[in-house]
Amino acid sequence: MSSTRRPSDTFLKVETRFDENIPRWELKLVFVLYFDRPVEITYISRIYDLYMSRFGKRMRRYLATWSDSFIEEFDETVHRRFLDEYLPDFYRTLEWGYAFDDGNLLGAFLFVFHSYKPVSEPNKSSFCRFEFPHDYDQADLQAFVSDVAALAPFTSGSCGFVLQPWPDDVDAFDHMYAVCRRYWGVEAWNQDVTVNWLGNRFKCISWLTLLGASVLEEFPEVQSAARRAAHAHRQIPTGAIYQTRPSPALIDLNRREDFQPEARLAKALLPAQIVAHGSFGGNRWTEDNSVQWLHRFTSS
Repeated sequence: MSSTRRPSDTFLKVETRFDENIPRWELKLVFVLYFDRPVEITYISRIYDLYMSRFGKRMRRYLATWSDSFIEEFDETVHRRFLDEYLPDFYRTLEWGYAFDDGNLLGAFLFVFHSYKPVSEPNKSSFCRFEFPHDYDQADLQAFVSDVAALAPFTSGSCGFVLQPWPDDVDAFDHMYAVCRRYWGVEAWNQDVTVNWLGNRFKCISWLTLLGASVLEEFPEVQSAARRAAHAHRQIPTGAIYQTRPSPALIDLNRREDFQPEARLAKALLPAQIVAHGSFGGNRWTEDNSVQWLHRFTSS
């Protein structure tokens, strides 16, 4: 982080719920890939295999992403069951997604993939999401992002700081509003809303911004401009990754921290960015200021 101080409760607030210490909000490093259709089982299997080869020993729990599922223990026996039964049978039952984590309430490693049903849930972007502690090794994270993104034809993606609010906690979303207005390197977050607005576009500039082949084909003019604007860029079989700076930064406006690296890339990629988005939630976010925040680097 470029800002070394972390004011009390700004990036982490914990309270006791259900006899456990639960974060009302928490700063994490999050990598997410979006897809414009349900993710093919072949691609899910590849991503699952890669994740488990790197982080599988950390995983302690899993649950299906449908609403009435329960958290269950994850171990080597369950892992084999995923390989032999669960993944091959994906989409034929209630299960259109799974989540895995290390059992930690704070700074958890998490992997979740979920696809939306094209008939009953049309036009929603399916996704794979990976969460890491905010201080996770950035070189390892960059390598992981490149390896995963090369495995499946995504539409867009991002990796950087996210302030995750507790779902349905109005005060947490209001706090996220205040944090994101000050710290432009911290992404406003409500994935349940964002999946309704992406299509063949990307959400906003992050430390790492990923554009899939379908977006690059629709907006060929952004490629050369983005390469010039980025601190670094990488072509992969499924698209491109653009990096704003060597390490993710909070970008504290109160301290006048520089956001020109993000502004340069945002300007280059602007034609491919979404122009509409619902409210992130709470009392302070609206549809208008949510869109304004997404375009913060090109409207200032």
